[in-house]
Amino acid sequence: MVSSSRSLLFKMPALLLVATLAFSLPVTVQTVGAQESEQPERKTRKTPAMREKIYKQLSEAQVAAEADNYQGASAILNKLAGDDSLNSYEKAQMYNFFAFIYYSQDRYGDAVRAYENVLAQPDLPEGLENGTIYSLAQLYFQSENYPKSIEYMERWFQVANNPGPDPYVIVAQAYYQLKEYRKALPNIENAMRIARQQGKTVKENWLLLQRLFYYELNDFTKSEQVLKELIRLYPKKVYYTQLSATYHELGDDKKQLAALELAYLQGMLTEGRELLNLSQLYLANGVPYKGATILQQAVDNNVVEIKESNLRLLSQSWFMAGEYEKAIPPLQRAAQISNDGDLYIRLAQSYL
Repeated sequence: MVSSSRSLLFKMPALLLVATLAFSLPVTVQTVGAQESEQPERKTRKTPAMREKIYKQLSEAQVAAEADNYQGASAILNKLAGDDSLNSYEKAQMYNFFAFIYYSQDRYGDAVRAYENVLAQPDLPEGLENGTIYSLAQLYFQSENYPKSIEYMERWFQVANNPGPDPYVIVAQAYYQLKEYRKALPNIENAMRIARQQGKTVKENWLLLQRLFYYELNDFTKSEQVLKELIRLYPKKVYYTQLSATYHELGDDKKQLAALELAYLQGMLTEGRELLNLSQLYLANGVPYKGATILQQAVDNNVVEIKESNLRLLSQSWFMAGEYEKAIPPLQRAAQISNDGDLYIRLAQSYL
């Protein structure tokens, strides 16, 4: 295979490097009774009630924030922060709203500190506590503090009831950033397992992460399986070429050719290097006529660079296919380009 198989194997779409996180930050003020959690209550907590006057002030801050008046919302909250009579739940909701405002202004460090202040309050409703833990895991990821993101997400898993796939994807991406691929792998596989159980199609970037982890762990057999799944769900040229390169690593020349041939038959291979690579594979696998036909067409259409090595390959392919007359013109052109005496000798021999 002419092009580097390792290079083909490692070529990953840019979407892998971006975590697609859906942040669920607070946008409303809720009373104690409305603080429902997706997790069942494990023990009874006596949470103090929110007083009417505090509720009204938080509601005013919310109206300002919804109008993108973050300065006005912050002014209301700062005034509220000076009230020494606030109980623990009122403080928690205040800091919760501070976190939303900071996040809306891309002030992630301040948002983290505000959420930490939420957790510092005693007797939090479990729904608020667990939601805050999850938001912190997301924010630490956003801030590229991957160990803290993992720490908080693992803490959230301990109280979550039937979590969806996305939290596991966040943990997998965090471990990926830390280059801890063995720890990342079970998390991305958990995400895919849950998605399938929910009757959902596994997302493309999840499969790409899984394949990348197997690649980094030099598990090409597993990489092959993931690439087949990618081709089934998201048929793209890059996955066929990566599958071909994977078969090269596994030492299976016939499947290496077959994967690239499938891409060619679907009209996916249009670049000169791709057609050149396919022609070489045909020749190496004892199918020179197909290789010569494809390469000849590429040369005639100026898709492949007209240079000595490519013309030599074309001539050799025709010769190996038993098409001796067709082998002569590319050899002539190669000799003219290179002025190589050996080529003229071979050309003279071809006329005998």
